Amino acid sequence: FMKSEFTLKLSKKLNEQSLFPIGCSDEEIKHLENHAKLPLPETYKEFLGLMGRGIGGYFAEVNIFYQQVFDNRNAMKELLEEDKSNFNIDETDFVFSTYQGFQFMYFNLSEGNDPPIYHYVEGAKVPTKKFDRFTEYIIKIFEEAFGQTTY
Repeated sequence: FMKSEFTLKLSKKLNEQSLFPIGCSDEEIKHLENHAKLPLPETYKEFLGLMGRGIGGYFAEVNIFYQQVFDNRNAMKELLEEDKSNFNIDETDFVFSTYQGFQFMYFNLSEGNDPPIYHYVEGAKVPTKKFDRFTEYIIKIFEEAFGQTTY
């Protein structure tokens, strides 16, 4: 995968924090892309390549890493049914993150290489747009975890 300026800066920040993430192999990224049935956004593939298998125990409560992502879509569908929501997840929506079974983050695979992020929380009935770009989301979670950083 290509490393953008964003990924290079993020990698540098992680090293400064003495965090050594484990990235996915190209084969694993392809496997996930085959699972999604459509090409994944470049920024997401960069994220997977940099830290898709974990980052030293951080974000353990969030199902965001490679091994967990495959089940996220079904978990969100189940929650939508339990909520009796009229919202249906689209075939082009990719659920990349769940938090304790009641919050979901996803992007639409047709919305470019740094797509907007949508958030669904139990009881809400409909999702909301949370971030304009995937990279914005990544910056936010790292700022929350490790303090103010500049990218």
